[in-house]
Formats: sequence, structure tokens, C-alpha cells
Amino acid sequence: MPVYIFPFIGLAVGVMSAIGGFGGGFIVVPILLWLGFSKEMDIGTGFLKVFAVALASLIYYGAKGAVDWKAGILLAIGSATGAYLGAHFIQPHISEKFFRYILAVILIGAAVSLVLKK
Repeated sequence: MPVYIFPFIGLAVGVMSAIGGFGGGFIVVPILLWLGFSKEMDIGTGFLKVFAVALASLIYYGAKGAVDWKAGILLAIGSATGAYLGAHFIQPHISEKFFRYILAVILIGAAVSLVLKK
């Protein structure tokens, strides 16, 4: 696959993530799977992208005073702990097929929720 497409994918996902507030993983993970990445490579690469988007957005929104630092730090501690535990203890036991199934269910659930929410 040509590597020059990744900056364009990243740009589109970064813009959507910054204006929509949703994690780019909802977009990047399916794209990387579609491009043939393994689930481990997909997850790791997706987290690097999420880190970069989060850092850039944090700098912008932090400078505007639009960050609740206490809540954010507490959420970060819980999220980092959960991510480590999930990656270490759960992810190695999930097959590629089951991973795709879980992702599809989450994406369909999110889509239905968006359509039905008033």
C-alpha cells in the first residue's frame, strides 16, 4: 500500500476528531483493518494516531481554558490503567475474527444511537 495515503487519512481523521470530539479509533481502526493490518498492528498504530490528535487538541483547548484538568487527569489515570490491563490480559486472547465482530457491533450501536437520539 502506498505510504503517501497515510497523511491524508490522518488529516481527515484529525479534523473529524477535533471538531466532533470522538476518538479517531472509530475511523482509523476500520480503515487499517481494511488496508490489511493485523489487529495488534492496527490497535498500536491507532493509539499512536490518537495520542497525536489528543496532544494537539489538548494544547489548543487548554490554551483556550476549555479543559477541566482535574476531571481530565482522573479520566486519564483510569483510562491508562484500563488500556494497559486490557492490552496485557485480554487482547492477546481475542481472535482477529472476534475483534472484527466486536468492532462491528460497537460501530453499528453507535450509528443506531446517533440516528435515534433526539
